[in-house]
Amino acid sequence: MASPQKEHGYTMIANELMEALAKTRIAGEARQTLDTIIRKTYGFNKKEDAISLSQFSAITKLRKPTVVRALRKLLSMNIITKKDNDIANIYSFNKDFDSWEPLSKKIMINTRKSSLKPFCYICGFDEALEKHHISRMSKGGKDLNSNKIVLCPNCHTLVHKGKYSEKFLIDKKDNTENVIKKDNPSLKNELSKKIHTKDTLTKDTIQKKEICASSFEEIWKKYPNRVGKKEAERHFKASVKTPKDREDISQALKHYLESERVAKGILQNGSTWFNNWRDWIEYTEPICSKCKGKGRYSSLTGYRITCDCPAGMKLKESFNDKV
Repeated sequence: MASPQKEHGYTMIANELMEALAKTRIAGEARQTLDTIIRKTYGFNKKEDAISLSQFSAITKLRKPTVVRALRKLLSMNIITKKDNDIANIYSFNKDFDSWEPLSKKIMINTRKSSLKPFCYICGFDEALEKHHISRMSKGGKDLNSNKIVLCPNCHTLVHKGKYSEKFLIDKKDNTENVIKKDNPSLKNELSKKIHTKDTLTKDTIQKKEICASSFEEIWKKYPNRVGKKEAERHFKASVKTPKDREDISQALKHYLESERVAKGILQNGSTWFNNWRDWIEYTEPICSKCKGKGRYSSLTGYRITCDCPAGMKLKESFNDKV
């Protein structure tokens, strides 16, 4: 049985701040992260502290990606501040609660902004959103916006596990949209149109994905050591996003194929090269010390020998073509 005592340590925080926090709705994971910051600063009589993601995870038992999202949420609400540091970022609690940007009537809405950012109707999280059919289509529900509610992946999973009933979702949707219309009369029901889900993928989005895939396949076919295609494609999608990038990677591959190491049969796996292809954009082959870039050199006995460098390889190829 736990028996915490004040003699073992406590965190001093002003009553005004506790009341301000009580009035502010903060998503569960974000609140856990905020409590950690308060514990690591006010708990040690400090205004700020360098806190690593590992420390956040150890205290909150949350995964690091979840902690990153929670920190981003708190920063957007101006509840915490962050200073970049080489070892660990320095965080502090913003005690000026008048500068916080809470959500009116339990809805995460910043009415000072000209447009409303989509958010989960249950917890208020505003990233990786999905749409859920309130009345399931397998039970006769219709594929209409009136039968859909916006949820984050976590709440969506909890709905499918039965934590939230259909009536709860209907009431939540109605109450949320009433507040949206009241606080943002010009937006009306524009929220659902801004969320890109499987239902709202446009032809342009699909076309861009097809162009990206075809560009990768075109480059991949030219690469000599096609090992690690899955990783190579992931690196390609992360680094090649514009027509200029496609030109650069084509130029980089050309330089690589003409390099001395490829001529000698020293090849990188595809996954490795696609992760570092930018190193080859402006690559220039070093001049051979034997032939000085001419392709041939004289031996000690006076014989003319074709060099093994790329210049010598080109001479051999041109000779074979003539024969």
